[in-house]
Amino acid sequence: MNFIDPKLIPATGNLEIDRDHRKLAEVMNRVYSDWQNGMRCPELAGKLEVLRSLLTSHFGKEITIARGAGYQRWLAHHHEHKDFLNRFDQFLGVCKLAPGPDSANIEMFMELESHLFEHEVLSDQDMWSLWEKDNTVQVNERLIDWKPAYSVGIEQIDGQHQRLIVLLNAIHQHLKSGSVPLSAILERLKVIYQEAVQHFRSEEQYFSHLPEPMADQHRTAHESLLKELKTALDEHESADVERVTALLEGYLKFWLLDHILNTDNRLREYIK
Repeated sequence: MNFIDPKLIPATGNLEIDRDHRKLAEVMNRVYSDWQNGMRCPELAGKLEVLRSLLTSHFGKEITIARGAGYQRWLAHHHEHKDFLNRFDQFLGVCKLAPGPDSANIEMFMELESHLFEHEVLSDQDMWSLWEKDNTVQVNERLIDWKPAYSVGIEQIDGQHQRLIVLLNAIHQHLKSGSVPLSAILERLKVIYQEAVQHFRSEEQYFSHLPEPMADQHRTAHESLLKELKTALDEHESADVERVTALLEGYLKFWLLDHILNTDNRLREYIK
């Protein structure tokens, strides 16, 4: 018997977030099945650590998508994630040290279920309007259109941002049309990562004159974005067309927009 039925989780309209929600439910069900079959702390802790890693990855991805889509309450959402992980870590810490009472285990499962349905599904609904349901990009549509609002006012950096957009659009077009084998698409996604690394290094050199705290924040933001990007790409290394489509339309699009609109555009006032 499933603890959470993935079929009952409503679709948000974002393919990547929906895939993550189903995956989280499946992992929770496996952990719950182990618990039902007699596994207890501290042996159960290893299973919970896997779940914790998936939650952390999903939370980071969700905030990046929300920021890139223009969600104004992303910071409050981030703090909700952080509070939940703190509670999870407290339980995990106890579970690692010694067997805990069954009530503590079932309470954690109830909280996991509550979080997935009440927060990840119900509280997330105010984000759903940012990506209309069934808004998959058509074959003849670009994934991202360059807009004047994306410009940071530096020709070199704008050019690099435009190149990343062109690369993503080309990969997406090949995927939708089926004109290139999936294996080649996956290889081209690795190029996106390398281009992002080079672009971030270029930006950091350009903005090296910034006050040290701001320069550090900019570098830290880049490190976080690259780590998140690599994790997402690694997860899709052997993916099918449906999963790669979700990655492009539901995540990479917003990952790049988050970088342009939130990480870089905040520096406009320092380059006037």
